[in-house]
Formats: sequence, structure tokens, C-alpha cells
Amino acid sequence: MKPREILAALMMADVRPYKIAEKCNVTPPMVYHVIHGRAKSRKIQNVIAEVIGKDINEIWPQWAVVA
Repeated sequence: MKPREILAALMMADVRPYKIAEKCNVTPPMVYHVIHGRAKSRKIQNVIAEVIGKDINEIWPQWAVVA
């Protein structure tokens, strides 16, 4: 997914990135870095995936784990 699509999905779920930052005990900029693919955090990715109801590999296919 593109960053704007992730942000839109979060907005549709009525969850702002700063809430994800609070839940993950990280800074809001770190959440934005993960959303934009500039950083990787499995914890943040899991929370975002849970909130928007999608698989992590669907959101960030560039980091998909091939089994």
C-alpha cells in the first residue's frame, strides 16, 4: 500500500498515528517513518495491520517474508 492509502485507512478507522505511537511507546515520527517505508518496526506494523484489518505483507510487500 502507498503511504497515503495507509494513512487514509487509519483515518477511516478513526485512529491517528500519534495513538499508534502511544500504544507502541515510540515517537510519532517513528510511526510516520514506518508508514512511509523508511524504517521497519514489526511492533508498529502489527498495530497498523490490526487497526486497518490487513496483512502486514499486503501493506508492506517490499518487506514480505517469503516462506
